[in-house]
Amino acid sequence: MYAPFVKPGDKVRKDACDMSFADFQPKRLALAYDPPVIVIEYLVPSTGKLYHHKMRLRQLTADSNIDDMMDYLEKRHPLYFTTRKVSKNQVRDLVRRMKYRLQSDASKKAPQVSTVANKF
Repeated sequence: MYAPFVKPGDKVRKDACDMSFADFQPKRLALAYDPPVIVIEYLVPSTGKLYHHKMRLRQLTADSNIDDMMDYLEKRHPLYFTTRKVSKNQVRDLVRRMKYRLQSDASKKAPQVSTVANKF
């Protein structure tokens, strides 16, 4: 497996293309809420460089099932889960946080309905 951040046609130095995925060490995870994105920061010890990989959650809504989103992420970004570089429980917790944030945003935007009847 080669470096996941290198895409065909990218203009990169040869050393970046030759790095193996086994050489990567995840350092931290981050969330971006608008649009929903999980960011994984990796260190490549052989070069001493940090890289970021973004996992977009385009399909995430306040009503989404967390297990379905985990299946989506595992299919979309298999290198990060099959090598056990990133804990599935950590990512699940981040998806849960993102969903909670979407739910709280949706409840703030919902129009307030008055329960008092108008009398004529």
